[in-house]
Amino acid sequence: KSAVGVFYGDRVMVRRDNQHERTMIQYSAPLSTTAVDDKKKKDHPKQIADLYWDPNDWAEVDTIDGEGGGHFFVATGSGDAIRDMYPMGNYLVIAKRWSTHVLSGRSEQTWSQRPIGNQGVVGVGCLTECDGLVYGLSHTGTLWVTDGTSLREVAGFAKAREYIKERIDSLLQDRDATDEDDELWMPRIWEYDHKVWISLPDNLSGGTDDVTLVYDPSSEEGSWWKLDLPILAAATGASNRARRLWFSTTKRSGNATIFAYGDYPGDLLYTDHDPLGGASTLTTAIPWH
Repeated sequence: KSAVGVFYGDRVMVRRDNQHERTMIQYSAPLSTTAVDDKKKKDHPKQIADLYWDPNDWAEVDTIDGEGGGHFFVATGSGDAIRDMYPMGNYLVIAKRWSTHVLSGRSEQTWSQRPIGNQGVVGVGCLTECDGLVYGLSHTGTLWVTDGTSLREVAGFAKAREYIKERIDSLLQDRDATDEDDELWMPRIWEYDHKVWISLPDNLSGGTDDVTLVYDPSSEEGSWWKLDLPILAAATGASNRARRLWFSTTKRSGNATIFAYGDYPGDLLYTDHDPLGGASTLTTAIPWH
């Protein structure tokens, strides 16, 4: 049982929640990529391998079939739980609230763990990859970026930091007392159209004042937008050979709603009009716009 899990190095890795050891990562044995010949009762390679899973692959032992599972602790920060993980090529980015670490290597024999900075993330879903770099949203309101070797604040982070921190503080004040905020509605970040999107829920007005911020890392000084768009969760994927953004909002008129962002191929401008049919746009200016 875990609220944090990723696939890295041919293994499933999860934060160990069920025994309240939230600074520990439990990992499975490597997934097998061969198929079993039922007639000969032995493994044989195939040009296109099958993946198969055995619940016993979590056992912390080596067997005649190969490596087993295991666990390891993420050091530093007494009682500071792991908040999120994100695979980044040969690195696994592991973020607590007060620090971020990377695991490098592809097996137990070559794994190496080290801290890369004193910034962490506020909760699950606050790490994302954009153009080869991993971005994280700290509980201090800072958006930071790493290449897997070091960590730094993004350009222009000071423009929005106080605004973001104020929103996060109101959420943590009411929901962080039991340190179980990971599974509640907290900020989320994701990548779309070479930009980093940040969903900031509103804790006081029942979702009527939720906002979404968009950060453009291609700007030398960092460029930000504020959208009056209540996004609860988002996902990207392909449709008609174009990359799309789908997102769900808070409930409207008692019904949950899902939208597709309307930047169709060939359009140079985003269509930010109200998805419910209104004529006004959803973009609003703020002082650091």
